[in-house]
Amino acid sequence: MIELSGVTRKFGRTVALRDANLKVDEGEFLAVTGESGSGKTTLLQIMAGIDKPTDGRVVVAGTDLTDLSENNLAVFRRRNIGFVFQFFHLIPELTVVENVELPLELVRARWNKTVKLTKTISFREVSYRTYPQVVELLDLVGIKSQYFNRLPDELSGGEQQRVAIARALANDPKILVADQPTENLDPETSLRIAKLFEKVHGELRKTLVIATHSRDIISRASRVVCMEHGQLFERG
Repeated sequence: MIELSGVTRKFGRTVALRDANLKVDEGEFLAVTGESGSGKTTLLQIMAGIDKPTDGRVVVAGTDLTDLSENNLAVFRRRNIGFVFQFFHLIPELTVVENVELPLELVRARWNKTVKLTKTISFREVSYRTYPQVVELLDLVGIKSQYFNRLPDELSGGEQQRVAIARALANDPKILVADQPTENLDPETSLRIAKLFEKVHGELRKTLVIATHSRDIISRASRVVCMEHGQLFERG
């Protein structure tokens, strides 16, 4: 599903990633460990087509990303990659449902809004429609219907991360990439998110690549690799 060959990424004189070679099989759950500043985020962003290598070749889902234009990369990401950020990056002005809808709105799938929901505006109940997969994904990640119309700042950190995971899955991507998704959560919530990723991997059969320090996630991964000073090592 993912193949990196001789991938190097430089920022001026700084080498963030050095001659990385890695294959990730379809359906694999890969954990990437390493100290802060070791190159984990750079590795994930290159895998996801967010960044481009200085040297080397990146093939994801059978597509060589190396020479794609920015527009074509954006289209590729939209169709194939779900990305979960450390700091959630939910849009503060949008409700839970609207945040998860966003990837679907970008592909103009509005005619598929067939599920009817309600919300209160100025003490008046109004109805609106959303996509079936939005409700299904929110149910999958454990967000109850009474939270659907809340804004991100009305949610706990764990709830925000669950919504972010649902949003990353909205377009049914082949690959889910997460950059330290439990780093800012308390231990109990971190465990719940780790179990959620395990559920996504098992039930949806997604290919998962997660950069993490969390033992809860690492223990659930099918393989672990380690970053040290921009270099990639298999962990036994």
